[in-house]
Amino acid sequence: RIQSSPFAPGIQHDVLGWLKKKMEGRAEHERLCSLLVDEMQIKSCMEYDKGLHQMAGFVSPETLPSDAGSRDETALATHALVFMLRGLTSSWKQTVAYLYTGNSLKKEPYWEFTKQVIEAAESAGFRIQCVISDMGPSNTALWNHVGVQSSRTEVIPSITHPASPDRNLYFVADPPHLLKNLWNCVLRHKITLSKETVSKYNLPSDVVDHTYIRQLIGFQQGHELRVAHKLKNCHVYPTQYEKLRVNLAAQFFSRSTASALELCVRHELLPTDALT
Repeated sequence: RIQSSPFAPGIQHDVLGWLKKKMEGRAEHERLCSLLVDEMQIKSCMEYDKGLHQMAGFVSPETLPSDAGSRDETALATHALVFMLRGLTSSWKQTVAYLYTGNSLKKEPYWEFTKQVIEAAESAGFRIQCVISDMGPSNTALWNHVGVQSSRTEVIPSITHPASPDRNLYFVADPPHLLKNLWNCVLRHKITLSKETVSKYNLPSDVVDHTYIRQLIGFQQGHELRVAHKLKNCHVYPTQYEKLRVNLAAQFFSRSTASALELCVRHELLPTDALT
């Protein structure tokens, strides 16, 4: 029965119905979930979908602005925008909607369809607490459109929930992307910390400098036993493709790296500023 169900672009109401049935009898907190939104590149082509009995491959009308012309409606899609629910207190996940998009996505239709997905999921008995996405131009434009922003003086991470006015809907940047961005930022720049941060953590200096990790890797070269066994040259001199690897960023900021820096400072191989 699942195989014969239509899986046309848009909200998968059949899937939401099955998911609702599956969650019957579960605790209320297990219905708490996040809405994951991600985009994947697809091959542009027009094909006949045997299951839907129609041609597929065009940009979905839901992604087009209200003043779009007929030419936009017949454009071939280059990406698929996928919406997935993910349990917050129990491990479950399910794709509940998808659309075909072009190279760019306007913030107004993007937000309108996102609201429809949220309302459909809430109607099925699920409580969406946050929307998680990467920091691509379409997503950051959506955040600005709904009023979510972050500056040096103000952080607004949530808005009034579109399906329940007495709750907040939070917008969260994808943690792996944040970790990679922080890693690349540390490799490119010296970061100056505020006086409050230096005082709070009792730091010896206010500058975060990655060159100490380069020196640490240099100390280890040629030795069979290495105190920071995860670190290699690719952690401080990543190639264009290595910059996209989350595991390298996680190893760069790992507890073993911190312990190795502390050990080098203790044995006076590095200055105390390396502790920052």
